[in-house]
Order: sequence, then C-alpha cells, then structure tokens
Amino acid sequence: VSTQSTWGFLFSQPYAALYAWAGCGTGATMCFVFVRTVLGDCCLKRVSGNMYFDKFRKGLERNQFLYLLYIRYMLVCPFWFVNSCSALLNVPLSTFASATYIAIIPGSFIYTTLGSQMGLVLAQYDDSLSVWSLLQASMFSSEMLLCWGLLLFCVTIPLVANKVVSDKSEGGIITGSKKDR
Repeated sequence: VSTQSTWGFLFSQPYAALYAWAGCGTGATMCFVFVRTVLGDCCLKRVSGNMYFDKFRKGLERNQFLYLLYIRYMLVCPFWFVNSCSALLNVPLSTFASATYIAIIPGSFIYTTLGSQMGLVLAQYDDSLSVWSLLQASMFSSEMLLCWGLLLFCVTIPLVANKVVSDKSEGGIITGSKKDR
C-alpha cells in the first residue's frame, strides 16, 4: 500500500497507477512462480489441514478465475496468502495472472490517487492542521470518491457473477451450495 501511495506522490496519473499496477502484478506473479517451483512441496505439507487453506481450496474448486477476483476485491486475504495458496493448489499461471492483473486495477488507482492527494494536502500543510484533518482532506477528495466508487463497482462484479451462476445451478461460485457451508 505504501509503495503504491509513493508512486502517486512521485508521478502523475495515469502513469503512477500504471507503474503500481505493473509492479504489483509482476510481484504477485513472481511470488506465485517461486512458491510453485521452489517451495511447493514443503509449504503444502505445512498448510494441509489448515482451515483457511481448506476454505480457499473450496472456493477455487467452484471457479478459479471468479474466486480469485472476488478474494482480491474483498480484501479478506493478504496478497501473499492468495499468491501462495493459488500456486500450491495448481491454479494455472494464465488464470492466476489474468485474475490478478484485472483485480489490482482499482487498488492501483485508489492507492496512487491517495498518494497524490496526500502530496497536495501536505503542500498546503501548516501547524494548525491535525493528522485527522489531513487524512480527511485526502481520503474524501472528489478524485478519491471517484476511486472508491470504482472499487465498489468492481466488488459487485464477482458477486453478480456468483448470483447468475447460482441461479443456474445449485449454489454459487463464492458461496457454494447450502450443504457446503
């Protein structure tokens, strides 16, 4: 997060978001490949039977691409966990990379815009401003509200897709059937 905000502080949009997006996606893919090729067997033995790992596995069994989008948008799992578990569960690299690069687009814009807004606010800083007022000024600017709206829209994509699939079958991609819960 802080690295992406720094990109926003140093570069203007859309370059800041593009650099953050490329760096995050490349880093996630490198982590995925490293776990799959170097640490795979060792890590798989350690996480087998872990309830979080098993829950992640069940989600991936329904639809790998949509589940990866959902889990990235919802921000319920750390990036390293999603990268590592996807590698251990033999998600194809193409599925992992495409879902990751799509899912990190909103975050790239949000965090880099936050960085640029913090830069603007800090340029106007004086001793009478509190930390809270600095955060409010940067988090709720018109640019940031647009980014929050983009994130909200993106969060609904996997949820709507899950609803469409669950209407056609017994249970959805994300929630599964009632017997799975």
